[in-house]
Amino acid sequence: MPGALASGSLGRAQVDGPADSILPLVDRLSVALLRDVWRSREPLPSLDLGSLTTDSIAALRAYLQGERYYRRFALDSALAQYTRAVEVDSAFALAHLRRALVFGWTGGYGSPASVLAAEAGFRFAERLPLRSRRLLEGYQSFQNGDTRAIDSLRAYVDDYPADLEGWYFYGEALHHLVELEPRSPDTVLAAFDRVIAGDSTSTPAMVHPLEITMIYRDSTRFRRYLGVFARTGPRARVAAHRVGGGLVWGPSPSESNLRTAIAAVPHLAFYAVVAAYRNETATSDSVLDVRRRMFAALPLGSPVHKFEPIDRGFMLIGFGRLREARALVDTVAAISPGAAAGLLGWPAALGLATPSSGRARADSLVAQDRAQTENPQMRAFADAIRAVVEGHPEEGVKRASEAIRDPAVSPDSMRGRGMLRAAMGWARLAQGDTAGGISDLRTGLSVTGGQQGGAVGFLRFQLALALSADERTRAEGISHLRYGFNGTGVHLLPLTYLALGRTYEAADKPDSAAFAYGRFLRLWDKADPELQRRVSEAREALARLTAEPR
Repeated sequence: MPGALASGSLGRAQVDGPADSILPLVDRLSVALLRDVWRSREPLPSLDLGSLTTDSIAALRAYLQGERYYRRFALDSALAQYTRAVEVDSAFALAHLRRALVFGWTGGYGSPASVLAAEAGFRFAERLPLRSRRLLEGYQSFQNGDTRAIDSLRAYVDDYPADLEGWYFYGEALHHLVELEPRSPDTVLAAFDRVIAGDSTSTPAMVHPLEITMIYRDSTRFRRYLGVFARTGPRARVAAHRVGGGLVWGPSPSESNLRTAIAAVPHLAFYAVVAAYRNETATSDSVLDVRRRMFAALPLGSPVHKFEPIDRGFMLIGFGRLREARALVDTVAAISPGAAAGLLGWPAALGLATPSSGRARADSLVAQDRAQTENPQMRAFADAIRAVVEGHPEEGVKRASEAIRDPAVSPDSMRGRGMLRAAMGWARLAQGDTAGGISDLRTGLSVTGGQQGGAVGFLRFQLALALSADERTRAEGISHLRYGFNGTGVHLLPLTYLALGRTYEAADKPDSAAFAYGRFLRLWDKADPELQRRVSEAREALARLTAEPR
């Protein structure tokens, strides 16, 4: 019997409901075996029997026990069982891949442990049936941060619309790659809704919808997802998300409840800050106050505390409060010279300050950062960006193109070259080559996986501006500005509102333009005096738009 399961000779079948409904399609004894191993009142998960490539009942038993825990989002217990499965059968591809998913949840998307576990699964992928390998290829692209994963997984669910696993991975790709390939929240949620409609006991499928509806302040859908999540999710996480809802819509939780919630679900702190940006009544101080409260609620031993001044500095830049950001440079330099150089240099890159502002201090910090940076690609990237900021885009193109042609020097060379290609794209935009610049930005960013922090966020912003400026690509540019800055580029959200106001006005959409200008003005309520030209522009545009008859 185990041999039949391993060989896939039973054919393709979805085991996701009462066994009697699928008996005509598969061997009765095989389903009985799965039922015996499963030993749960819950429905069997969606399984491709041919993908259970193990001859070991012990490995299969551990894997299915891991599935039970994973479906309840009991991640530590799930990991222990998946690990047991690969210890018994080291070639059990699905167990390796499930380990990768758990590591992704606990250590972050693209974390080293997740990547290693996924690579172990990929090594044994040839044992899987063709259809399973096709799904695995889409997941592999997603794991690598390649935006082609979205089209690959979309094609898969189009061909196999009943495959809940396919819809789940499609939703994961849409969610995690949204900064590079922006989609509306409705589009992302629709993929997870397919999973939830087919299997409301699949707890992991509800986690990202809760995050998305929190970010976009959609209270109706947030409460609906939370109601389903509460049936099967861990109690501590359910309670934490209730606290998260209180942070966004009220009543505001107590400090004690907030600390407990963030200890259970640390990323709630980040999503609360993003949601604060999207509050229609938000000001720069109200967002910073939410952020201060979130940092205070983090456990004292959290490593995030170390980087608090860096985070605050870049948020202040986004609010046009450059003087306050510059006051943090010495503090930040003790943590990261590169980040301190960024506090001085990114305002110039964004056109908010002249390149000469703090030039000597920036040069010193850049030199320190170069001495600490071992990756020559990242040094070349910084050189290219700096050349463009200082008004020498041709030098930026040269530096980036030379580094791209160098032999691969690290395992991250693909993403490093993507960063360089994107930097070269911005340099070409600065030269006036719009088509070439957009092409290089697209190509380079598509393989970065969004994993390089603020630098990628800045380049994505430049791509969004270039797309919005051309009537032929304006709709895509608007999509980037609206949906592409909820993660690494969140500090740029105030500037996206100014860009959206200009873009909507050019597209003759006065209501949308007025809304965007209004949001910008509220978030730039304490911008430095030397930046008031932008404030005046937005205020005059808002007055003009609201005075026009509808």
